[in-house]
This record gives sequence, structure tokens and C-alpha cells, in this order.
Amino acid sequence: MLVPNPKDLIELVREAMARPQSEREPLLRDRCGGDPDLFERAMAAVRAQGVLTLARESSQPEHARVEIPASPGVHGMPERLGRYRILDFLGEGGMGVVYLAEQDNPRRTVALKVMRPGVLSPRLLRRFELEAQVLGRLQHPGIAQVFEAGVFESRADEHGPAGSSRAAQPFFAMEHVRGVPLTVFADGANPTGAALDHRAKLELLIKVCEAVQHAHAKGVIHRDLKPANILVVGDAASAGSGQPKVLDFGVARATDGDIAAVTLQTDVGQLVGTVPYMSPEQIAGDPNELDTRSDVYTLGVILYELLCGRLPHRLSDKTVPEAVRIIGQDDPDPPASVDRALRGDLQTIILKALERDRSRRYQSASELAADIRRFLSDEPIAARPPSRAYQLRKFASRNKGLMGGLCAAAVVLAAGVAGVAWQAVRATRGWDMAQTEADNALAVNEFLNQMLASADPENTGGREVTVREVLDLSGQSVGEMLATRPRVHVSIRGTLSNTYRSIGDLDRALGHARAGYGAAAAGFGPDSKIAIEAQRVLAIALVEKGMHQEAEALNRDAVERVARVLGTHSVDYVLVNGELARVLLETGRIKESVDAWRKWFPEAERMLGSEHRETLTMMNNMAIALKDLGEYEESDDLLRRLVEIRERIHGPHHLQTLYAINSLAANIQRQGRNADAEPLFRETLERRRRILGSDHVSTIASAGNLGVTLISLGRLSEAEPLIAEALAGNRRLLGSEHAKTLIMMANRAYLLEELGQSEEAEALYRETIEVRRKATGGRDPETWAPMNNLATLYQRRGKLAEAELLFRELLDLCGQSLPPDHPYAAIFSNNYADCLTDLRRFDEAEIRLLASQVVLESKFGVDHARSVKGRARLVKLYEASGKPDLAIPYRPAGETGQRDSAGR
Repeated sequence: MLVPNPKDLIELVREAMARPQSEREPLLRDRCGGDPDLFERAMAAVRAQGVLTLARESSQPEHARVEIPASPGVHGMPERLGRYRILDFLGEGGMGVVYLAEQDNPRRTVALKVMRPGVLSPRLLRRFELEAQVLGRLQHPGIAQVFEAGVFESRADEHGPAGSSRAAQPFFAMEHVRGVPLTVFADGANPTGAALDHRAKLELLIKVCEAVQHAHAKGVIHRDLKPANILVVGDAASAGSGQPKVLDFGVARATDGDIAAVTLQTDVGQLVGTVPYMSPEQIAGDPNELDTRSDVYTLGVILYELLCGRLPHRLSDKTVPEAVRIIGQDDPDPPASVDRALRGDLQTIILKALERDRSRRYQSASELAADIRRFLSDEPIAARPPSRAYQLRKFASRNKGLMGGLCAAAVVLAAGVAGVAWQAVRATRGWDMAQTEADNALAVNEFLNQMLASADPENTGGREVTVREVLDLSGQSVGEMLATRPRVHVSIRGTLSNTYRSIGDLDRALGHARAGYGAAAAGFGPDSKIAIEAQRVLAIALVEKGMHQEAEALNRDAVERVARVLGTHSVDYVLVNGELARVLLETGRIKESVDAWRKWFPEAERMLGSEHRETLTMMNNMAIALKDLGEYEESDDLLRRLVEIRERIHGPHHLQTLYAINSLAANIQRQGRNADAEPLFRETLERRRRILGSDHVSTIASAGNLGVTLISLGRLSEAEPLIAEALAGNRRLLGSEHAKTLIMMANRAYLLEELGQSEEAEALYRETIEVRRKATGGRDPETWAPMNNLATLYQRRGKLAEAELLFRELLDLCGQSLPPDHPYAAIFSNNYADCLTDLRRFDEAEIRLLASQVVLESKFGVDHARSVKGRARLVKLYEASGKPDLAIPYRPAGETGQRDSAGR
């Protein structure tokens, strides 16, 4: 008996499929040499190649140390500590508590800072002692004075019974400053009751510079300057000027002697300070790179905030790594873009203080103060070359009377009156808007002072505050704190939602998104731009949470609203359609999602540019959809371009770059190139562990991806702990029914199957499939893999009837979403055909094997493992069928019509 060569059969079907439909039948009749049986079999395979699924047969889814003020809570205050009578509780932090106390001799009121025995680690004790020593060497009216430092003997448990063990409690007593934070004082909390003008604010900052310069002269770098650490004492006599007092040298750095050595030992491996006020060299994290110019930079930040009402960098909606990058790489917005009154010399002074290059910055706090004084006196400032024209303008400013006499007084007067009148009209029209924006800015500042200035080492015991801690504490008060300012409320809710998503807490992300959308719709109406933006934030949170039905409804509503309110040519319309495409992908409508992205991605690129964050996100999502559609080459090209752009913009270790590398590795893996995918997945996992920690959803996903790759490579012992880690992590963070958890359950089942634990694997497959059926009706691609694996397992265990039913259900579901030449359809149909061979339904098996083999070899290549397996299945079929001579009289195009079986 001659058995047909599977390669010849496949070539025959492939050649026919490459022709227009009208030419296929004549071609096959010619190639089959008048053999009616062979012709019918080949023709059946050609017809089946267009219907590999079942559904169509009948009719032809990318800020470290921030601060939270401590809450006093309930405290059992001692009546006396040594020579100090305790009067009141002032505050507490991670290292200790601060009391208002009366000193016996000399009799005076002090702030008594006492370290708790329970936190007496060597590092924190060194930090506490350092603060006392540093403050003790500083004597200046602008710095809170330390009067005494020592150790109390007290019970280790101050709330315990008499007779408890006693422990040493370090303390220091310092000047008690009754003042308000610098920016609060400047904004109206001063004896005048009104916000200070620019001159008064500059005079205040000169005093701060003088205090900082004194510390620098004594060899002390503060490293945590910020408005919350600068209290202003003012009375009726001082009016709006007041006396600033620099506090909290708890993370100060000494530049000489033994104290400096202690500081360096304490700082190794830590990011010390408050992110929004850090200099670029400080945020880089190397204490050896710091000098007094770092404090000068921070003085520039404070100056900017005093005069502009906000920080120089917009960090409120940024993740910690993004904030670090922005401070280290980006220039601040020019002050004049915020307030035109700041243009000219004042802007020059601010930007010189904020120079990222230390060598171009003011070299001391006294230099900054001197230039501010020159500005206030209308003298040439040192921050710019004193050109002749520049000095002339300054002379004119200082001698207005003389210069005015050289001009036509009438012309000047007329122009002045006209200008004042015009400005008055303009000011009247814009007053309400300006007042609203000022209120909003104040609200944002208040919230940021609570949120971004809350990692005070005194409150944290010197430990690094996590983003999660900051978000949890600040998020509890956002609704109450901003209830009367809905615009700010909505914006901050959106920021909190996005940040929670970035750290993997999807429940809180969704909660803040819902609250933000509710506040926006209630405060501004559902058709407002603010509400539409909040609606988009909510829809994204819903998708991440796996609540696809609600997300789709919200997305479609957003598309309609944007079209009606902002127009179909707006960038918002492009972006919201891109977000809808993601919902389509997540719910298994792959072709629809790709079609949508093919339309909207070029529009985003045209309107926003090829390197905009939103454009790159859409590029990533489109590439994933193309991968799921089986368009691997196009997906691969997009992802390699995405990796190149993100590496160029962010660097190779940035989280956005890692997302792109992970997507590229998944695309490579899906093509069966597991050996190529493994190093990419391993690199992504290692970097995410280092940057995000092991308990982040992205790290967990990387562990699972690498585990699956190792299974495919046959390295089961290496894969097992990674799969277990990923499954446990997803269950803990996302819940047992989240799509990512179910994917990992299926991968765990696959691993069990490979380990020979067939019964356990079968049970886990069934559990996964049932949950996914309830959630999506089985329409999404992530349901199909476990269905295919379970059907194959049934076949292997001899449960052929169960296998056939499951294969037919699977192919029916694929037919609702996939084109017939999709590799998934070919893989599943090829597996089903092998099951048909075992069921001895040879004719059906041959048709499906031939048709699917053409797709497999065209998508993966003839030497790919799937293609090799498909040819082996054809041989198995022919050997099992027992049919007589089926040699193929196939000849390449252009040859004569003689019978040729040489290629068997």
C-alpha cells in the first residue's frame, strides 16, 4: 500500500488556496490527474480551509518619600520627664513624641522631643543623636534653638505597671516655635489677614536663606527644607514680614568630622528627604554627591511655590518613578507662564536657583539672597550678564523721575490712563475666574502638603514611607477635605485611582474612580469635559478589575458624549475609541478591536505625535490585539518599535519600557519561540522585582509568564515555584475570579498535566472553564486555551466522547470571534482532527488536518513544532485508515500532465 506524502498533500492544498476561488477547482482537477477520489479529498480540504471553526459551517480583547502628618490619637502623657513638667502633646512620629514642656531651670517653655524605647535601633538612635548635635551647633534667629540634650531613665512600657523594666530614652529640649508654615503664612495666615505680595514673600525668603547659610557655614546641609519645616512667627508689630524659623534637622547632613561619618552610614541605600523638594542630585540617592547647593535648589523650589502657588514640576498625577525622572531630567515650567508678573529678572533668579546642573546654580544661599535683594532694589542682578542696555533699563527703573522728564509727559500720561482703563476692564472680567483658580490652587496645595509632604523622617522613624501608606492615609480624608472644591476633588480622585492601579491595588483604584466620577457628574453635569474625563478613568479601572460589561457600557456612553460635547475630530474622541477597543479585546472580539485600532492609532499618532504617552499606550494595546489575531509579524514590528521609543525616552529600566519588553516576549512565546522569549521574560521579572517588589501585579504576571515559558521548554521543576507564586499572588491581589487568576489556574493545570497528575489537572481545568463561562460566556481567548487543553487531556485519557463535545464547543466559540485562517482556529481544529482519527472518522479527520496544516505552516513555518506535529498526525491518520494506494499524482505548475509520485 502506498501512503500519500503529507507534504505533497499540503502543497497541493496550499497551491489551490493561493489561487482565486474560480481557479481552484480546475487547478485541482489538473493536479490530481483524473483521480476522482483524490480530487474530492483535496477539494474538501480546500473548502474546509475557509471554515476551520464550526460556527460558520452552516452559513458560511506603565512619590517615594512623601509625607503624612501624624495624627495625635490618644496619648497617655507622663506628668514629668526629668527636669521637665509636661504641659501638652504637640505631635508624634516614627521615632518618638514631642511634648510642650516647662523646664525647671531656667524656667521656660520648650518643645521636648523624646525617643520611644521601642524604636531604639542603632540606626535610628544615631539619627536622633545626630539631630541633637546638629541643632546644638546652630545659633541663629532663623533656626529653632536646642537648649539641652540627654537621656531619661523611664519604664520600657510607659503605660505598664510600676516596677516595669526601665530603659534609656534619649531626648532633646528645643525652642518652642509658635508659628505657621511658610506658604500658609504667605497666603493669609498672618497678622494682616491678607495674602502677601511678591515683595513681602521675597523678603521672607531672604530671611530663610540667611538661616540656611548659617547652617551651611557651620557645616550642616539640611536636606529636607520645605514650607512645612519653616514656621513663621508674626505679630502685629511685624505685620506681614514675620520671622521664619527653620525646623527639623532630623535628616541633616554634616559635612565635617565624626558627625558626617555617622550621617553617611545612616544614609547608605536610602532616599532621604521629600521628593517634590529634592534636588536632582539628591533624588539620585548617592549621599556622596550632596553639598550645600542641594539646599540652594530646594530654596528655589520654595521660592517658585511662594510666587507661583504651585510646585515647579507637576507631580500630583505621577507615579514615584515618573516623579524621580521628571525632577532629574525635565526643566520646570517658566514662572512667567504661571504669572506674567514674574517675567524678567525674577524669573531669571528662580530658574538659576533651579538649575539641574549644580555648577550653573547659585553656589550658596547667600548668593541667592543677594540677588533677590538686588532685584528688590532695582539693581542689576548677578544671574545675567550686565549688558549696557540691561544696566540702562535698571538705571531708568531706579530713577523714574529723571527718565520721565526726558519723555513727553502728556504722551506718557495718556498711554498710562488708557492702559489702566483697559487693565481694569480685563481684571473685572477675569476676577471671578482668577479667584476660583486661586481657591483651587490653595486646595491642591493643602492636599499636597498633607500627601506629598508626609514622609517626615520624624514621623516615620527614619524608615522609607511606601506609596501605599501615603495613598491610604491621604485617600481617607480627600472627600471631606475637598468637598467644597469639586474640581480639585475630581482631579485628585483620578490621580489616586491611577496611582493605585500602578501599584496593583485595583479595589481602591476602582473606589476612587467611582467617587471621582460621581463628584464630577454631580458638580458639573455628565456632559462636562471634567465628567467625561472622570468617566474615562472609571472605565479604565473597571477594565483592570475585569468588570468588562460595565466598562463597555461606560465606554460606549463616553464615546457618544465626547462626540456630542467635544466633537468627532477631537483628540478625546480618538482616545476614548481606543479605550473601547481594549474592552473589545478583553471580551474576545479580537477582530473588532484590531479594526478599531487600525482606525484610531494613526489618528492618535497624527494628533499627539508618535512619542506621546497615549499614542504609545495605544500602540502597545494594538500590538497585543494583533498577536491575538495571529498577525505576529505586524505585532512584532510594532512592539520592537515601541521598545526602541520607550528605551530612548525613559531608558532600559523604566517600567514603561518593561511593559513593552514583556509584550514583545509574549508575542515571541505565542509563536512557539520559547527559547527566545525566556531571557526577555527573565529580564523583565528581575527588573520588576527590583523596582516594584515581589507583591506587585506586574511582577506576579512576569513570574507567571516565565513559568509558562519554562513549562514549554520542559523545565518543570523551575517552572513550578513561579506558577505557584503567580497563582497565589493573583488570588491575593485580584481575587479568585479575576481573569488573570483564572489564566494562572489554567497554567497550573497544564503544569500538573505535564507532571503526570492528570486527575488534579482535569479538575483544575474544569473549575477554570466554568468560572470563565459564567463571566464571559467563553468568548474570550483566555478561556479557549484551558478548553483546548482539557479536551486534549480527555482524548489522552480515552474519554473521546467528552473530548469531541468540548472541541466542538471550543471551535464554535472561536467561530464567533476569529477569522478562519487564525492560528488559534488552526491549532484547535488540528487537535480536533487528531481526536477524530482516534474516533476512526478518517474522512473528517483528513479534511481538517489538511486544511489546518496549510494555516499552521503559513503562520509558523514548515519546521515549527506545531507544523511537524501536524504532518505526523497526517501520517498517523493514513496508517490507521488502511486505505489503498493514495499516492498523489502532484506535479508543480508548468510541468506536463504525467503521473508523478516521486515526492512521496
